[in-house]
Amino acid sequence: MSRSFHWLGLEPEWVCLNVDATILASMSFGLVVGLLRDHTCFWLSGFRKAIGVLQPLQAELWALLIGLRFAWDQCFFFFFQIHYNCVEAVKLIQADNASTSPISMVRAIVALHQKGCAINITCIS
Repeated sequence: MSRSFHWLGLEPEWVCLNVDATILASMSFGLVVGLLRDHTCFWLSGFRKAIGVLQPLQAELWALLIGLRFAWDQCFFFFFQIHYNCVEAVKLIQADNASTSPISMVRAIVALHQKGCAINITCIS
């Protein structure tokens, strides 16, 4: 199975956050990775973090939460677009009741969004 990714343009003041998660069950190891790019596709910063063994949806939510915290810590917190490939996770964080979700990572993601930054999540495949 091959995936095709393409750049979705941004307004000049926006930053793009790309995040992804992977779980290598044979090694009992999960990893999240991400990068920040400006509107010209210039690489600004990136990260990777081991997360342990989780279910795939949990890993994807960790990727998004860690990515948002990373962007916040790097002072890219006003306008950013997230390119993300987990439709199920996006539905959870965009649900009307996301701020009271039983999933703590969903509540944490919503809390970051409510700090005043503009976030646009685009599902890519």
